[in-house]
This record gives sequence, C-alpha cells and structure tokens, in this order.
Amino acid sequence: MAQPSIWLAIWPLYLLLLEYLAVSVHFDAKPLLAATGAARNLGYLGIAAPGLIVVATITYVLSGPRLRAELSQLLRRGEPLGPLRRAALGVNLICFALLWWLTGVLLERAAQAAAPSGVELAAFLLLAAACAGSLLLSLLPPAALRQLGPRAARVLGIGVITGLLAWGAGVASGLLWEHMQRLTLYLVFSLMLPFSDRIAFAPDEALIGTEDFLVEVAPECSGIEGIGLICVVMGVFVWSARDRLRFPRALGLLPLAVLLVFLGNALRIALLIAVGVKISPEVALSGFHSKAGWLFFCGIGLGLIALVQRLLP
Repeated sequence: MAQPSIWLAIWPLYLLLLEYLAVSVHFDAKPLLAATGAARNLGYLGIAAPGLIVVATITYVLSGPRLRAELSQLLRRGEPLGPLRRAALGVNLICFALLWWLTGVLLERAAQAAAPSGVELAAFLLLAAACAGSLLLSLLPPAALRQLGPRAARVLGIGVITGLLAWGAGVASGLLWEHMQRLTLYLVFSLMLPFSDRIAFAPDEALIGTEDFLVEVAPECSGIEGIGLICVVMGVFVWSARDRLRFPRALGLLPLAVLLVFLGNALRIALLIAVGVKISPEVALSGFHSKAGWLFFCGIGLGLIALVQRLLP
C-alpha cells in the first residue's frame, strides 16, 4: 500500500492548530493576571501557549535532517485514520469539549473574583494534557514514540533551554520599539492606504486605525519581540546546519529573517485593524491581537528554513 502524503499524515497538527486558535480567540485569560489568588494562575495560560510554540519551532530546527527524515517515515506509516487514530481522535474531541466548557466556567467565575478550587485547576490541566496526548497518539503510534523517544527527549531538552534564551532575546528586543515605532506605523499606514480613505493616524502617540476602530500600539503589543526571537531561531539553524551551509554567505539569513519579521509585523497590525473594522473589535483586541503575531513569526521562521533546506544540496 502506498504511503500517504506527509501533509495528510500530519492532520492531527492541523486539528491542534484549530483547537488552539478556537480557544485563544474565544477566551482571553490575560485580564486575569490582575486577579488575586489561584485565579491569577489562569492568566498565565495566554503566555504559556506562545512559549510552547517557540520551543516547538526551535526543537524542530534542532532535530536535524536525519531525525526529521525518520520522523517523516514514521508519520506516513499506516492509514491516516486507522483504528488507533480514530479512537485517539474520539478521545481528543470529547476532552476538548469538556475543556472548552470548563475554561468558560473558570474564566467567568474568576472574573467575578471567585477563585477556582484546586480540583478544578487539576481537572483543567488533566483535560489539557489529555487533549495533547490523544493528538500525539493519533500522530504517532506507541511503537514509533518508543523508537524516537530518547533522541527526541534530548533534542526537546535543548529546545526548551534555547527557547528560554529566545524568549529573553524577544523581551530585550522590545527596547527597539522606541526607535522603530514611527517606521512601523508609517508602513502600516501605507498598507492601509489602498483600502481606506478614513485613516486616523498619529505616529507620535502610536495611534493608527480608522474613524470606527482606532488602536494604540503599545510596546508590549507591538510584536517587535519577534526580532529577538527570530535572531535566536535562525542562529540555531545556521549553527545546526553549518556543515551544509556556505559561509559567510549563510550569515545573510539573519538580516533577511529580521526584515521579514519586521514586514510581517506591520502586516499583522494592518490586518488587526481590518479585523476590528470588518469583523469585531473584540476579536481583534483579544485573540487575533496576540496570536497572529506568533503565527506570523513561526510561519516566517519555518518557511525560510524550509526554503533554505530545499536549496541545499
């Protein structure tokens, strides 16, 4: 039997992305950071998820071509929806439905200063782990996990450490916003010009939008931290592929990646305003405002790496 395409074999990753976007757009945990007691812990969920995305991206980069090729072969073994994968999918959908309900209950109660109990928080974490674990089993069978386990764990450990360094670099790059604010906002203004004749623009106050929807692009919401993150990610890639890249030409990948992240960030802000005007200000300022930046960052980093790997001999 012919092996399925890798794009078909990784369907659990598409489902994971959809579930993540659905939860992050519908629920906003960030305001709970101002709460007290156990309710405050829920506020960190909005920070943890992007951190996991960064770690996953760096781990993929560090895995190397040999491990990625082996993983690709294991992913394509068997039927994309065989019995085990169908069972894991069923478990995932049930756990996700329960997680959705429990998230709504906990956030609503926390917003009313009613602290969740330890049992409720434990149930939340168990359901989240069950969702992730069931998707992992639908992606790779237990035998494949045992085969890859030791090597994957080693790479994951390095990925976590490097991810923390990338996070620190991202926070540090926030200092650049003072110098890049006007350039970013003028680029956003240029992107909006063909689509609106009612643009409201005050670059000195970091205000841009339309008469119906105006946003202030604060440093913590600017997306400028992507520059520090992409420097670490591309630096890790250049180091891990140093035996296949041509130096010093390969070092040009770093400024290219920074430029792409800068342009992508301006596009993200322009899209945020479009979502706020055409769809809903609540959607724009809650889920889209933070999550689109991480998706742009990962898309740019992985896309550029995939392009370079395709061009390598």
